[in-house]
Amino acid sequence: MHRTTNKNTPVSGPVIAGFSLADRCVLCVGGLTGARNHYRIAIEQHQGRFIHHDGGREDNLHRLQPMLNGADMVVCASGNISHNAYHLVKQLCVGYVDFICSRQSKKANSNRKY
Repeated sequence: MHRTTNKNTPVSGPVIAGFSLADRCVLCVGGLTGARNHYRIAIEQHQGRFIHHDGGREDNLHRLQPMLNGADMVVCASGNISHNAYHLVKQLCVGYVDFICSRQSKKANSNRKY
């Protein structure tokens, strides 16, 4: 598991009063760089631990399973992840951890041919 930020990194933005992740580990799989940074900021503002796997673009899929085993919650960007990574996440999360699957960004959808 790797951490994309350290505890000395300042975090800014709105914070929801009274909401805390209580040091729970949130794994974000896939996603665009900008979205990943927003997730990191939001999670750390609420006392959560952020970890990230790029969904198979550069990170090895063999690293994904141990990261999933250590996560309390998983956020999966379905439009920016390999099919194999998506199915692995879905298979390993069902019934064990909270799983949130976000749709593609509008930018990704605008490139799709219908």
